[in-house]
Amino acid sequence: MWLRKSLILMGDIEGNDIGYPLAQGKSIAKVKSYVPFVIRAIIKATTELINMGATLIIIPGNSPIGCYPYILTALRTNDPTAYDDLGCLKNVNDLILSKNNDLQNAIKGLNRRFPNVNIIFGNFYNGVIDILREASTGKCCVVLWFRKFIF
Repeated sequence: MWLRKSLILMGDIEGNDIGYPLAQGKSIAKVKSYVPFVIRAIIKATTELINMGATLIIIPGNSPIGCYPYILTALRTNDPTAYDDLGCLKNVNDLILSKNNDLQNAIKGLNRRFPNVNIIFGNFYNGVIDILREASTGKCCVVLWFRKFIF
């Protein structure tokens, strides 16, 4: 009963399933092969919560870990074309965007399966990118991020 009245925020726990193996030297292709397993685990856990009565769930996508210092350090390259205008690794963030897209598609499937449950994708990626863009111009506002990370 208490789940019916609760907002459930699924943890952004899969970042380590992507970031850690990359930092340990696994290839983008190898790490991409993990994505279906990660998404299935998220969907399975969400389904269990729905079966327990949850009706409002936010499932966050990954943030742009290609901008994270530990990834930038572990995957450092002298190739300037490997980085975007914010100094983030493009290939890592492309992997994250692909994974987030796959997750959004899985969430659409859950929404069709459970039409009386509100399941929302939390767009952490765009929120963090917005903060980085604002910070690079010398102005930054946490409210901007909070307002944009879900919508």
